[in-house]
Amino acid sequence: MTKTGYLRCEVCAKVTQVKIEVGYLDAFPLYVNCGHCGTLFSGRYAKNDEEVTASAVFRNATEIDASEADTVDYFCDASGELIMRKVAPAQRAADLMVPPVWMAFHRRLGPNGMKALFGRMVELHRTVNGPAAHEWSRVLDLWFNGKHAYLSAQLADVLDGTPLAGPVSAGRYVQAIRKLTRTLFAPLYGSERNGEFVRRVSASLRTLKITREAGLKAYLRRLHEMGLFDSCEKIAYGQLRNGLGRFEQLIPAFTLSELTDAERAALFAPDSAYGMTTLSFEDIKFLYVDLFESVVKVLPVIVGLNNLLHRGSHHAFLNGGATGKKTSVSSLEQYVDLYTAADKMKLIDYGEAFSVAMHGELNNKLRNAIGHYAYRYDSLEQKIVYDNGRKVMSLLQFGYGCYELILTLLDLFDLTMFLHEVHDHYFPDENVSNNVI
Repeated sequence: MTKTGYLRCEVCAKVTQVKIEVGYLDAFPLYVNCGHCGTLFSGRYAKNDEEVTASAVFRNATEIDASEADTVDYFCDASGELIMRKVAPAQRAADLMVPPVWMAFHRRLGPNGMKALFGRMVELHRTVNGPAAHEWSRVLDLWFNGKHAYLSAQLADVLDGTPLAGPVSAGRYVQAIRKLTRTLFAPLYGSERNGEFVRRVSASLRTLKITREAGLKAYLRRLHEMGLFDSCEKIAYGQLRNGLGRFEQLIPAFTLSELTDAERAALFAPDSAYGMTTLSFEDIKFLYVDLFESVVKVLPVIVGLNNLLHRGSHHAFLNGGATGKKTSVSSLEQYVDLYTAADKMKLIDYGEAFSVAMHGELNNKLRNAIGHYAYRYDSLEQKIVYDNGRKVMSLLQFGYGCYELILTLLDLFDLTMFLHEVHDHYFPDENVSNNVI
């Protein structure tokens, strides 16, 4: 179902026809630019199924009736769940009759695929805006602050109702928190993608246990001694919690995971006619920076595992540890102390076993451009220009990049906590890392 509205720009008086998808979500933000003067119309859509109403309120634009729109100058789609057509000139009457993009997406996925996809998206929307996210945050706060007297009861409330007893060294709290986190964020993955990650990581860890168990124990003990369990878990958790409020703006990008790489590449082209109406680059750009930095801080976990599996020691780095400078990294401690993200990234091989936790590649040039305000953004064309004008990225690709960073952080969080469990199994008397902050 589509709600068609007509927006008269309060600056230049040009009229834009907007076809808003009336879908599964009850509410979502909207961003549409005037095609003539570029003024941003920002607002929020809301529907009420009980009263059978749907409405959108915008700033900088006045909604008018179709009868008042003698001439429609521009047109676009809008959706809280899917991509849309960017604002374009309405040169012919036929332009205003073009079916919105969500109809094509429905044909591409089929009714069953569409139903499954939006079941996940609605669940995600309700999760991040409902009590589940607050319960998850409460449990993690108790865990990191060492308030274990309350932790068991809180976990019982949000899991199966059975209080957890026994010492933390048994790994039971960590295991329960991993389960809770995976349950909360399951809508982001889909069962097939999540299952593939678990299968591949589990197989690689079994190989390490069989072939390099002494090395695995030494690596886990070093992670504990360096405080990396604490720091990596806290960094990942903190950024996931801080990013929850932005997830609803990224839902159209999340849905692109259902498409092929070739289909996404075509949509990501800077001259593509498709984009997003749920976010403004200026509002969400620092989410990318925060996610990027958080992932980089947690990289030592997978780099050490890759070193151990592929080169026999967690101190044996790719390319001999060379970072392109005069010195080379020869220990995990030196890797953690590397100053720049670029240096850390040079010692990652995306084809190695534990790099399965990495979704997409880290774009350090984009991160630096945002951090140093060395970019230009065309909100009408939804294009980000950076690296001294040499690179152009669409807002749609940027949104999908945020999605990939979220998945990466989730997988690294899960992997770190699983290694924490294994450490506690091997060294039950040494688990003090999470008892005191």
